[in-house]
Amino acid sequence: HSVCLSCLLGVTSTTFVLFLAFQVCVIVYVYKRKKKEAVKRAERVRYPNPNGVVVCSVDEIKEMTNDFEDNIGPKMFKGVMSENELVLVKEIEGALTEERKFRSSAAKIGTMHHKNLAKLEGYCCERGKRFLVYEYANNGSLLDHHAKNLTWRRRNDVCLSVAPDLFYLHS
Repeated sequence: HSVCLSCLLGVTSTTFVLFLAFQVCVIVYVYKRKKKEAVKRAERVRYPNPNGVVVCSVDEIKEMTNDFEDNIGPKMFKGVMSENELVLVKEIEGALTEERKFRSSAAKIGTMHHKNLAKLEGYCCERGKRFLVYEYANNGSLLDHHAKNLTWRRRNDVCLSVAPDLFYLHS
C-alpha cells in the first residue's frame, strides 16, 4: 500500500487552492451584499416608497430620537428626521402583529391626507419592533390648549367637528 507522495501533495495543493478560492468568493459576496444593503438603507431615508412613507430601520429610529431621549408621552418620542424635520415617533405595543399586515396598514395610512390629521412620515417594522413616525404638531394637542376649559358645550362642539373627519377615515 505505498502511496505516491507527489500525487498526494498534488491533490492536497489543488484542494487547498480550490478551498482558498472558495473562501475569497464568499468574503467578496458577503462584502458586496453588506455594501448593497447599506446603500439601500441610505436610499430609503432619501427616497420614500411610492406611497410617500419612509421605511426606517430600528437603528435609524434610535438615531432619529437620540436613543429615545426626549420622551413626550407614553411610548412617544420627539425626533429629528433628515433636513431637520421634527417628527413624533410612536412605539406600537403588541409587536405580534404580522409584519406584512403592519407594513400594509402603515403604507395605507401614509396615503391619507387631511387637514386635521398628522401626516405619517414613515414607519419601522424590524426585529420585532414596530414604530410609526408622524409629522410633529408644533401647536400641541387639543388637550394642551383646552384641558382646563373643556366644558360640556365645548366637548360637544369638538365631537361634532371631529365626526366628519372620522367619516372621511372610514370612507
